[in-house]
Amino acid sequence: MAKAEVYMPILGFVRTQIIVNSVIVFLVLVVVSLRVVGRLLGPGLGWDDALVLLATPLGMAMLVCQGLFAPVGNGYTLSEHPQLAKNIPFILNVTFGMQIIYVVMLAAVKGSMLCFFLRVFVTPSVKRITHIMLGFVVAWMIAYIGACVFLCTPVSAQWTGMGKCGAYIPMIQSLIATNAIGDLAIMVIPMYSIWQLKMRKAEKLGVTASFGLGIACIVCAVFRIIYISVVDLNSNVTGTMPTTTLLFTLEPNLAILCVSIPMLRPFYVMYRKYVNGSRIDDTGERSTGFRDTAQKSTGTDTVMRAGEADGWEMDNYGRPLGKGSHHITASTTMPGADSESGSEQNLTHVSRSLNLKNEILVEQKWTVTRD
Repeated sequence: MAKAEVYMPILGFVRTQIIVNSVIVFLVLVVVSLRVVGRLLGPGLGWDDALVLLATPLGMAMLVCQGLFAPVGNGYTLSEHPQLAKNIPFILNVTFGMQIIYVVMLAAVKGSMLCFFLRVFVTPSVKRITHIMLGFVVAWMIAYIGACVFLCTPVSAQWTGMGKCGAYIPMIQSLIATNAIGDLAIMVIPMYSIWQLKMRKAEKLGVTASFGLGIACIVCAVFRIIYISVVDLNSNVTGTMPTTTLLFTLEPNLAILCVSIPMLRPFYVMYRKYVNGSRIDDTGERSTGFRDTAQKSTGTDTVMRAGEADGWEMDNYGRPLGKGSHHITASTTMPGADSESGSEQNLTHVSRSLNLKNEILVEQKWTVTRD
């Protein structure tokens, strides 16, 4: 491996960029840790969690590589500091390693989200599309690892300059563009199933937003494509690399956050249950965490899914009603009560409004079993 020979003071804006990415990596560690804790308390770890755990140390490695660039001329104009030319082999060598880490990391994040879809959605069309996308992600990873490694002949020519190389910048631009397109395609997969759920529109918007966090990665990728085109590998690699290095590290770590934040919903549900002091809040919405909060209303009867108190998985999303075995509790909504209020609220409201000493109350409990 090539070594750096000349060191320069770290520029202020370069230090700021490292701090920004350090904060993002710290958030990644916190969010992924909470995700793991939540899964261990709930349904247990799955392939989606394993792939995120694979990607997380790779994101830390990207930050380390960014730090290696800082004292070797990052941000200094090469024409004003020609002695930094001695560091170019080292810079290109580290960049070579970052490219491979970048591809594997993004593939792992995409695979994590797709494995989560397989874990959650049982609709045949969604599962079929998800399997196809997994195949594309694997093929994409293999293709671009090969492109990054074998761009030059011999491979070492990428940092020594002694050999024959293909077009580096167009290859990186195609890598970034296809990554963004893949993120967009993955975000679209669950949308139809989400909007077919029997839940309030506000809840649908919330779930859609959580799955749509990948838009931040797409925006980051667009900026990377713009800035990578101004990197001058021939005459000013040190002076033109700061912004693209910042985005190079930021994009994949943002991707980890985007696929992990939706998995923290159970902690939000626990917070709501703690604040409200009830499993049904004042809007009648049942807090079920990552389970389907689908409700069906017929006439004045409100039916809610019960027996799923763990609330750690969305494994009922996309599950057709009438299949499998479910235990359902139902109660009659009292006349004049808000149709969106839960049955527990209605019963509580009645018990408070009547004089228990002078009245006889009848409580109805229905149990419905689907086979």
